[in-house]
Amino acid sequence: MSSPSIEHRDRVAILTLRRPTKRNALADATVLSFEEFFRKPGADVRAVVLNAEGDHFSAGLDLGELTERSTEEALEHSLMWHRVFDTIEGGRVPVVAALKGAMIGGGLELAASAHIRVAEPPTFSALPEGQRGLFVGGGGSVRIPRLVGAHRMADMMLTGRVLDAAEGHHRSQPLPHGGRRLRGVVDPHPCANGPRPEDESGVVEGTWPACRVRCGPGAVWGLSALS
Repeated sequence: MSSPSIEHRDRVAILTLRRPTKRNALADATVLSFEEFFRKPGADVRAVVLNAEGDHFSAGLDLGELTERSTEEALEHSLMWHRVFDTIEGGRVPVVAALKGAMIGGGLELAASAHIRVAEPPTFSALPEGQRGLFVGGGGSVRIPRLVGAHRMADMMLTGRVLDAAEGHHRSQPLPHGGRRLRGVVDPHPCANGPRPEDESGVVEGTWPACRVRCGPGAVWGLSALS
């Protein structure tokens, strides 16, 4: 199925990519379904989790849809991805991406549009676009350098180098707590009162207008809606 499933638990919406046989490659219909949801997530939704069936978060652009396009058509396609990921990032509810396995190309761009990323240890990311004569087309050239640095972004694009979860966290900008680093990737977002160090257990807790997010060592996380 191209469209993600939507499950509601209390006031948390869980969007699950359902193309495990294609490593959850992002078809245009999938991307547009994200836009449809995030434009009107529902009055009762206080937080969203991006999830995926199978062993991989997303292998990025569905190469089966990669066709010959004119310059204008390619630009319009890229702008569509920009628009959708901007809608996710700029929405009224915080978004947590639950990462595992492959997070490649457009899949990494999708994860970068979320406000918090929590990665299982086997997660790996890559930007193979340069090897195919392409360029990141969904806003990743802006969002990903904020997470791993411009030099690492350039290295990934020019060499096709694969980054595992530990290396990605090491290269990101973690929230320090007593000299420790939290496993998984937790980063602040411009929403009011973003994640901040909270207590001696290493738990990071942040409050958005809509919900509270908690992340602890070992990428243990939870969401609780606020009244």
